[in-house]
Amino acid sequence: MIHDSQNNNADNILTVGALSVSAIKNKDYEVLRKIDLNVSRGESIGIIGETGCGKTMTARAIMGLLPNGFMRISGKINLDGKPLHSLLPEQMRPIMGKEITFIPQNPAGALNPIHTIGYQFELVLKNRARISGSQAKSLAKKWLNDVKLQEIDRIYESYPCQLSGGQNQRVVIALALAVNPILLIADEPTTALDSITRRGILELFAELQAVHNLTLLLISHDLTIVRNLCDKVAVMYAGEIVEYGPTDVLFTQPQHPYLAGLINALPSIEDVPMKPLPGDIPSFYDLPSGCTFNPRCREVMDKCKSEQPSEFVVEDGRKVRCFLMEK
Repeated sequence: MIHDSQNNNADNILTVGALSVSAIKNKDYEVLRKIDLNVSRGESIGIIGETGCGKTMTARAIMGLLPNGFMRISGKINLDGKPLHSLLPEQMRPIMGKEITFIPQNPAGALNPIHTIGYQFELVLKNRARISGSQAKSLAKKWLNDVKLQEIDRIYESYPCQLSGGQNQRVVIALALAVNPILLIADEPTTALDSITRRGILELFAELQAVHNLTLLLISHDLTIVRNLCDKVAVMYAGEIVEYGPTDVLFTQPQHPYLAGLINALPSIEDVPMKPLPGDIPSFYDLPSGCTFNPRCREVMDKCKSEQPSEFVVEDGRKVRCFLMEK
C-alpha cells in the first residue's frame, strides 16, 4: 500500500494507520479494513459515504467507544503523539471530552433532559477544564454567545426540551469547544435539522473554523456540507477508504466510480437529470468477491469481480482504490 506523505508530517494532530475493526459476536466479520487517515493542526477532513459504509464506526474506533461486540483488531491511532490504540479505557477517560470532543447526530439526546443547560455546561467545565463557580458561568455564557444564540440568560436556565433542535445543536457545539479540544469530531451534525437551520449551522461551523482554527473530523452523507467546510475528503465504501484527496479536486474530478455516482445523484440547479446509484451497500458479513463496489459499478471489469484493487497515488497525495487507475 502506498501511503500519503502526510504520514510523516510532525504537525499531524491525528494519525490513523491500517486501522481494522471486527465483529466478534455470532459470525466474525470486518467492518473497517486498513483505514489510513491523517488530520493536521487546523485542518478539516470530511468522511463521506452512504449510511452503513463505516463512517461512524471509524469515529467510534478513534475515540475508543466501539459498541459491544466489536473490537479493534489491528492498526494504530495517535493523537498529538499519544498512542490511543494502546491505552486502557481508564486511560482514555481524561482524553475524551477534553482533548477529543464529540458532536453527535442527535443534539437533544446528547443533553441530559433533567438538568438545565447552565447546570450541564458548568458540570463539563468543572470536570474537564477544572473551572467552577462564577468563572464557569461567565465562560459558559460567552460560548453560548459565540455560537450565535439569542436570549442567553433564558437558554442558560432552560431544559433541553424547552429549546429547538437548532438551539440544542448550538449548545452542544458550544459545550464541545469550551474545553479547547485538540480534535473535534462531528458525526452528522445537521442530520436532524430542517434546511434553514442546517444552513445556519453550516455558516456557524465556517465562522468557528476561521476564528478558532479548529481541527475537525466531519462525518456526513451530506456532500454539500463537506464541500463547504472541509479541506480534504475521505470517501468510504463498505468499510474502506476508496478515494482521498483535496475537496475541490475530488468534487470536480472524481476518479472512483463510487464518488462519481454520489455526485451524479445530487440534485442540480441546471437542467441535468439525477443518476441514482443502483443497488445498495453490501452487508459486512456478506461482502462480494474482489472489489466490494463491483456489483454497482458502471465501469466494472472482469478482474474487479475476483481481485481487490490496491491503493494508487494519483497526484498531490490524492489516493484512489480502483483498477481504473492502473497504468
